[in-house]
Amino acid sequence: PFAHKDLGLFFPQSSTWLSGEDSIAALGQQTGQLQVHIRLRPQKLPVSVMFCQEAGAKKSEGDKKEGEEVKLITTKVLELDVGKPFKDGVLPDCCSEFGISDAGTFRLDLLRRKTPNASSPQREASEIEKRVTELLDLSATRAAELNAEAKDNTTLVGMDLSQPLSVQGVDFETDMFLLQYLPPAQDDDEDGGCNIWDEPPESDENVQYDEEENDGKKKQVLAAATLNKLVEYLTTAEKVDTEFLHAFLLTYQSFTTPFVFLNKLTQRFNVPPDRAQNMSQEEFELHIRDPIRVRVVNVFRKWIELGFEELTDEVTSRIGEFGQMLSGEKSTQSLGAILNSALRKAKGRRAHCAQFDVSPPPAKIPKGLYDEGLNILDIDEEEIARQMSIVDFNHFRAIKPPELLNQAWAKPKLQHRSRNVLKMISWFNHVSKLTSYLILSTENLKTRCKVVSKLIALAKFCKQYNNFGAVMGIIAGFNNAAILRLKLTMAEVPKKSLVVKQELEDLMASNNSYRDYRMAMRDANPPIIPYMGVHLSDLTFIDEGNPDKVGKLINFGKRKLVSKVIAQLQQYQDIPYNLETVPIIVKLLSKKLNATDDDLYKMSLEREPRGGPKK
Repeated sequence: PFAHKDLGLFFPQSSTWLSGEDSIAALGQQTGQLQVHIRLRPQKLPVSVMFCQEAGAKKSEGDKKEGEEVKLITTKVLELDVGKPFKDGVLPDCCSEFGISDAGTFRLDLLRRKTPNASSPQREASEIEKRVTELLDLSATRAAELNAEAKDNTTLVGMDLSQPLSVQGVDFETDMFLLQYLPPAQDDDEDGGCNIWDEPPESDENVQYDEEENDGKKKQVLAAATLNKLVEYLTTAEKVDTEFLHAFLLTYQSFTTPFVFLNKLTQRFNVPPDRAQNMSQEEFELHIRDPIRVRVVNVFRKWIELGFEELTDEVTSRIGEFGQMLSGEKSTQSLGAILNSALRKAKGRRAHCAQFDVSPPPAKIPKGLYDEGLNILDIDEEEIARQMSIVDFNHFRAIKPPELLNQAWAKPKLQHRSRNVLKMISWFNHVSKLTSYLILSTENLKTRCKVVSKLIALAKFCKQYNNFGAVMGIIAGFNNAAILRLKLTMAEVPKKSLVVKQELEDLMASNNSYRDYRMAMRDANPPIIPYMGVHLSDLTFIDEGNPDKVGKLINFGKRKLVSKVIAQLQQYQDIPYNLETVPIIVKLLSKKLNATDDDLYKMSLEREPRGGPKK
């Protein structure tokens, strides 16, 4: 089924609407009709910008649901003030009719095929499903990144929303439209849009505490609260809870959005004068307003420092505007300078490359590096381990905290949020399969034994480079059913190599929740690449064993547990390997293997047939 319930596709050549209730098979019948429009259902989507120029194609009366407004989107965008009609009268009083009260907007882009083929309009159902998922379930930015990474046959083309499509080179035979919803500036969160200063006084209805004991002393810690109370605690003038701040910034996207968090911070900064109570204006500014403002700006600074790369351009632009506003007022100039400085430093970090005081060790280049027949097995084991560690670390370093929230990597509808986690999982699986394939693709028994010994030596070097993910990937390759049955092969492997193999398997064993692995990683000096399977299992255990809410309150105790796992991984992401990349070796290691597990097992039977002579 389609991923998004609130959008539909219209195929004008057949006057057919497909919506979230339709299956991919229904779409498959329309593969030759690629002129696509988007239908909005405003009773479900709060919008105040509509695409309203009609394409001339009519929707059948039988397909229209009672009370549903249908708009065909083709040529231009008109902004609609809340409660007011369009100037051309196309959609009179649409907002008031459907009770829309916010100021959200939509942005239009199109997905263009890079190599249109008008003579072959039919597409495979799987390709159509992928394209529709991108169209309906991803933002324009996310789709652009996905297409770039996957080298898909589409590209994102920005639209001039003030010009008709007919003058922008749109090809209605091959182009598909992508709709991106931009959240409104007003509040839109689980606190019902309640301004943070209008939140009721603290009570069991909006805050709950747990009692913790530390060094024999008991203290109250915040366990659950509304979003307003969490932000209030985050920016309180009385004390600074760095542990709470760090846990919040690592996990806030599991219960709110950057836009909403930004709005809450700006609300908190604007302390209402009525909070002075019986104080003089000077006392109010000194003891209440100014300390809260300083705390808010410090939270902004820490947010930028820890999570700038996760933020969209829209969010960073609004933070920048807030900083400029502070700089423009005499009473807040110093705070504006702090915020603007944090933004400049964060933007500079985006282009920063690691610098080392010493040169990397010389690469162990094999003879015939540029020969077409170069084989992975011709390369020194340590150099293979180095290149694998470079690839692994690049995948690991790219993982951001939001990718580790809500088990996004394991849920099809959320996997687009965990692209780098999935890349690391995919590379792990590739290393495992490559290990099995290298053994099974060697026909001669003695040579095959040498390959096994070489792969064990490779795993040992990976351990020396603290690449625990690669160690486990190689072990997983040895534990493939197609390898485990090779009794004759393993019997000829030198005992010294088998002892090393057993030591590595013991290190990565799951006994006592991977105790030996955890201890080895704790004692190792960076750079370190963890075996992500262990830590993803930790996050899954926490997520499934603790509710997101305690009643109607955000379960922050759960987020503290999650943040500890993420923080442990983060500490290893900033120290890269001082190694020289050898592109040809990386390319050779990354070469796609088309063999399935069934193929590997057939190869295993050829090497050592059941009841037959060894080969």
